[in-house]
Amino acid sequence: MSLSLGLSLLAPMAVLAGSGDIATDKCVKVAVGIGGQDCIDNTGNGAIVTYLQLFLKFLSGGIGLVIVLMIVIGGVQYITSAGDPSLVKKAKERIVNALTALMLFILAYAILNFLIPGGIFG
Repeated sequence: MSLSLGLSLLAPMAVLAGSGDIATDKCVKVAVGIGGQDCIDNTGNGAIVTYLQLFLKFLSGGIGLVIVLMIVIGGVQYITSAGDPSLVKKAKERIVNALTALMLFILAYAILNFLIPGGIFG
């Protein structure tokens, strides 16, 4: 019940201004505003692509912050290891894992940028 209600709030609703024909109207009113706008241009990508682009922008920022944080934590661990081989190994593994995550994210970003019309930040 709540899932269908939540999905219905995200569904675009047509604005019946002007001719009343959805195909010729240039504005689609959405229940949840996107970037402070409750009217999405019907001639562009559409509401779903706009929601997806906004979500991926937030996700990109969050992943970037986590990766930077992991590199910093790995660097602090490396500095404070005081030559202990097991602590040095853990610190290097954390840094390598963070860089691997960064490479995987860049690959996923490139694929999504190719698949989404207009790109992620378009």
